[in-house]
Amino acid sequence: MLVAILIVGVSMAAVPRDTAPEYGSISGIVRDANTSEPILNAHIVADGPSHGEAYSESLGYYQIRDLLPGIYRVTASAPGYEPAFRDSVMVYANQNTTVNFRLKPSGGLSGIAGRVVNAINNNPILGALVEAWGSGGSGKDNTNSSGEYFIELSPGLYTVKASAVGYRSAIYPDSVEVKAGQITQGIDFALIPDTSGNTGGISGRVTDAQSGLPILNAKIFASGAQGQGWATSESLGYYLIDGLPAGEYQVRAAANGYYPSTYPESVTVFAGQITKNINFALEPAGTSGFAGFPIDGETGLTIPDAKITANGPSGTIVVESNNLGDYLADELKPGVYRITKVTAPGYKDGSYSDPILVMSGWITSFVSPVLYPLPSVEDYAPKGEVINLTACPNPFSNSIRVSWQMAKDDHISLEVFDATGRLVRSLFDRSVKPGSHTIYWDGRDERGYPVAEGVYFFQLTAKSDYTKTLKVLLVR
Repeated sequence: MLVAILIVGVSMAAVPRDTAPEYGSISGIVRDANTSEPILNAHIVADGPSHGEAYSESLGYYQIRDLLPGIYRVTASAPGYEPAFRDSVMVYANQNTTVNFRLKPSGGLSGIAGRVVNAINNNPILGALVEAWGSGGSGKDNTNSSGEYFIELSPGLYTVKASAVGYRSAIYPDSVEVKAGQITQGIDFALIPDTSGNTGGISGRVTDAQSGLPILNAKIFASGAQGQGWATSESLGYYLIDGLPAGEYQVRAAANGYYPSTYPESVTVFAGQITKNINFALEPAGTSGFAGFPIDGETGLTIPDAKITANGPSGTIVVESNNLGDYLADELKPGVYRITKVTAPGYKDGSYSDPILVMSGWITSFVSPVLYPLPSVEDYAPKGEVINLTACPNPFSNSIRVSWQMAKDDHISLEVFDATGRLVRSLFDRSVKPGSHTIYWDGRDERGYPVAEGVYFFQLTAKSDYTKTLKVLLVR
């Protein structure tokens, strides 16, 4: 993985209808600083009078087109490499400016790198788990906000798998070879959303809190137990996140030069509808730092009360996530930082593999470590048994967390029935590994509508012919 980059897409500032803008471009080659070999899928971003981005091709070449003339800051990053940037890059009308990069490897000298995206809209998937196992051992990593990952591995042949909350998992179709001293790049995945067609969307506007003017190229992220989605604001500040499974979401917005913001209430998405007016007024930052939110790797939800420790030019920094799961480390000296440890009650300790590039006057946002719940001692019960099906809080009014443990690989389905025995919603239907598993129910049916208060039953069924039922009470 690598540094979280705020913006995706190419956008231009608004110009009068009767004026034809003249554009320039930036291009170059991205190479390995040690070997001079070209780097595939390096991520290059240009910010200035307009915004653009590109990924390098197999020979390391990239080109960012349709940039308005002016001065730009250009950053380059790639899985397994230290990020780099160039300030004061001048773009002229009808001309190309050449900017080459030589990136230094960070940490391991060999491994696997790639991206994980949504197969429907090609948006990056944040927090996807990528696992590799084979003749040289095993390893895993979680994707960053650009959908990128890097797994340090010994030489050998590997099987690689990607999975994410709200998506169908996938295994890379070919064995992947890792050679000594090389990073095998381009091991990409396009995961299919597990939506069953019951999707809606979220829309709104992003503005400057002081001037009220629209913010172009703000990045908006919606996440919940059902899945996630991204959008980028256009020239008038409007955005739309579509294709979201019905349910409850947290929505966040961030932009270069501003503090990130989380919408103060959970946002409900209904099937076939757009939830409108989820607006943000971002405060100008005027300082440097990074921000994000730790993620539960099993549920996709954010984790409050987590402690994040990082090192960099400002020394050792320790910050904590608030009740919404957000954290902020600001007033930092520019440079490269590394998160060395992330802890939270009830979770295994974790870290964050990407180097974080902090630039003057910017808050690098969506830096989101992934943590996994601590295993229960009941995980090691006799084979074939589903252990300790629980739900809390019970009674509940908004959402309820359902947890269970498995002693071996199995295919599990979890369904909700009302007191008459009618199926209300199917929550889970996939293969699972041994260990703890958790999912949330937001008190809605398959169409995304709130159900009436009363008694409901969770029925968990294993393919190995084992069933458990749990009674809960919904109070509105």
